[in-house]
Amino acid sequence: MIHHNGVGRWSFVGRVLVSVVVLASGAMVGTHGAGANAGNADDPDYETFVNNGNHFSYVIEARGYGPYAHIPYKAYNGTPYGRVELASVPGRCFVISSQYYGDQYGEEFLFEGGQKSATNPGEARAEYPETVRNSKHVEVGSPFPGGPKSISDCKNIREADALATYNFNGDATNHVGFATSRSHAALDIAKSVLSGESQANLEDVSIGGQLNFKRVESYMKVDQLPNQEPKVTYRLALFGITAGGAPIAGIGDKGVVLAGQNVAGADMYKQFADQMNHNAEAFKAMAAWHIEVLAPKMTHDDVEYDIRSPVFAASQRPAGQADKRGEEQGFILGEIHYRGVYNNYSSQ
Repeated sequence: MIHHNGVGRWSFVGRVLVSVVVLASGAMVGTHGAGANAGNADDPDYETFVNNGNHFSYVIEARGYGPYAHIPYKAYNGTPYGRVELASVPGRCFVISSQYYGDQYGEEFLFEGGQKSATNPGEARAEYPETVRNSKHVEVGSPFPGGPKSISDCKNIREADALATYNFNGDATNHVGFATSRSHAALDIAKSVLSGESQANLEDVSIGGQLNFKRVESYMKVDQLPNQEPKVTYRLALFGITAGGAPIAGIGDKGVVLAGQNVAGADMYKQFADQMNHNAEAFKAMAAWHIEVLAPKMTHDDVEYDIRSPVFAASQRPAGQADKRGEEQGFILGEIHYRGVYNNYSSQ
């Protein structure tokens, strides 16, 4: 639940959402698809493609909203969550969709570690080729119409889909009315391209009972060719923004949109900076409420690319926490994250 700490100050208590999924929406029900546990032999074109020197790992994920704390790394977690993965080694599709998903390190240790002493009731995991633990299509959701749900689907070894939704969370002062996260990834062998996209949409967002967004939209697509820098298409939008019941000057109902198409590296940063300058007055007004826009970020560590979409975020440093763990706390709206590598060794 989001908690307000005075004008323009708030905090978020996140982990409790796992139990809230069950309490708020009734008993969770799940369905698992069926299929043969087959490997690359089911897709000879895929096997030939990999044997011809194409090696890749493609992961793209979306979080609708959630907090983070610097402890000392930024522990991202949020609601709802959708992640898709395609990898040439061991040759698989893997999907996680969840009404709540914690920071990956903690989540995998707690729920997927060797002891596996707990489970996340709002999570659906799918995998292809199928395994003992995961089938290729899994759905988890409330038995009531319109309730929260998680759907994970590995159509085959080349294509993955994730969908997660979550209903009202919070109270009259601080809440998100409805949220959706979607992710999709596919390998096009004919064009030798890995392509994926994620989208996070939020409706009826209220912070402190003073700052309100009718709708927040975040979208990012990443196209990856072998031995090349990825191309990024992104869109971040806010609509129906009011503060204290009045439209924020320069934004209001017309909203604000930041977008770029097929950009990469330095071009992406320049294009984003130009848009920020164009909307400077609007974002200056939002800054008074401790809301800022974080720029997109692309890094490469000589192995894989790491790309983060632009996001709306608020941050604060609690008194007495300087230079200590937890010194930086924040809240994000519409985070999308890609990481991956794609090389063709026959051409190197």
